[in-house]
Formats: sequence, structure tokens, C-alpha cells
Amino acid sequence: MNWGEVKEMRGAGMEIGSHTHTHTLLNMMDEQASFNELSISKQKIETNLGEPCNLFSYPNGDNGNFLPVHFNQLKELGYSCATTQLKGYNKPGSNIFALNRMNITSKMNLLIFKAMVSGSYILL
Repeated sequence: MNWGEVKEMRGAGMEIGSHTHTHTLLNMMDEQASFNELSISKQKIETNLGEPCNLFSYPNGDNGNFLPVHFNQLKELGYSCATTQLKGYNKPGSNIFALNRMNITSKMNLLIFKAMVSGSYILL
């Protein structure tokens, strides 16, 4: 995507969050490099959209792709939360810098979609 397309998406009401600057896995870098990845991405989004970027999603987002040091870096840079690719629901007290999520796909039927977003999927 180019910045015009990103602005169009934002104008249509979509939230735009950060996903690092070069899509490198944070756990593969030293602390300074990971901080730079998070900082540069946030700064570019904020400069191009003219508004704060507070949301983050880890590249790959699997166990081991992010570390507790990254939670601190995200907090220091002013991010409000971060999502992983770990399947599950979040409860009060969950780490806001390691939020689970449920993937929604175009192959789901309406019943499964409703179960997923309502939280009742875990009962199936």
C-alpha cells in the first residue's frame, strides 16, 4: 500500500496500527534495534496520517516472537496495546501488550463467526 491508500482506509474509519518498520521479528534483534523498529514505524505512521498511532501487532506474533522487554518498549513509546497471533480470548487483567485474538476468515460461515465474536466458540 502507499500512503494515499492508507489515508483512504483511515478516512473510511479503519484503525491504522504499527507492525514494525521492516517486519523483522523483534526477538531476533538486540534491544536498541527492536526499540528503533517500534519507534520508526510509529513515527512514520503519525507523520503521514497526522494523528497518534497507539496500536501495535507483532510480526508473526507467535510464542517467542516477542519478549517482555518489548512490552516495556511499547509502553515507553506510548502504544496503548499490542496483539499477538496467539489464539484465545482476553480477560480482565490480561497483559495489554500481549493480547490474544481469534482469526476471522472468509471461509467461516455466519454461525461460526457469531460464536467467535461472542466468545461462545470455546464452548463448542
